[in-house]
Amino acid sequence: TLTAVVTNGGPSPATNVAFTGFDSIVRTHLIDAVTASQGSCAAAASPNPLQCLLGTLASGASATVTVVARPTLTVFQGSSQYTLAVSAQAAVRADEQEPTPVNNSASTSFDVRIPIADIQLTASIAPQVVDLLQPVTITAVVRNNGPDVATNVTFRGLDLIVNTHTIDSVSVSQGSCLPPPYNYSPITCQIGTLAPGTSATITVTARPTVGVFQYDFQQEVVVNAQADATADQSDLAPANNSVLTTFRARRPAADVQLA
Repeated sequence: TLTAVVTNGGPSPATNVAFTGFDSIVRTHLIDAVTASQGSCAAAASPNPLQCLLGTLASGASATVTVVARPTLTVFQGSSQYTLAVSAQAAVRADEQEPTPVNNSASTSFDVRIPIADIQLTASIAPQVVDLLQPVTITAVVRNNGPDVATNVTFRGLDLIVNTHTIDSVSVSQGSCLPPPYNYSPITCQIGTLAPGTSATITVTARPTVGVFQYDFQQEVVVNAQADATADQSDLAPANNSVLTTFRARRPAADVQLA
């Protein structure tokens, strides 16, 4: 919210008082409201400055112009910074002669910051060695390390597990996951919002099929479980947004002897 106060220091009444300015705000922000305590304001239209016609101000009287705006990413156009100072400048005029024109304009500034959320994904698998058609559980934890709230948090992955295993169950501690069958698509869970320092857990129970041994005649094969997590906010540590862990799938074996 930007608040500008126009005061007539006298000694005569000021007529046709006009407020003009905040060009940079109009160009880089969504303008929600522009109001004046007297007179009227034109609708904001980028790239033009805001204009309010305040009418007559008696000596010693004031009028207030209030602007409610929301910064957009345009503020950061051409910059790699995550915090920038935004300048707001405006000026006023009236029909009467101005004895001190230096105070007819004013400027102020405020900081705009891009929200940042460090999304971290970890995973564990049990057991580490699983026989064909026996259950294995993959547990993935999505955590927001902050400093800001993370919105639209999404977990996606485990493509190889989907393609070579029978998926028995998929669950998440908050939000929802698309249910099987996945038809060769990755498992996707919409977690929603995570406050700083909080986490959500995805649990997948699956059973390896013979597809895991395709073109491999070894007794055991290494199975990769890979996934990633994202959010709407900027992430200064994207390396921890993905995880790769493994387990071993084993063919059943029995040494049958005849004596």
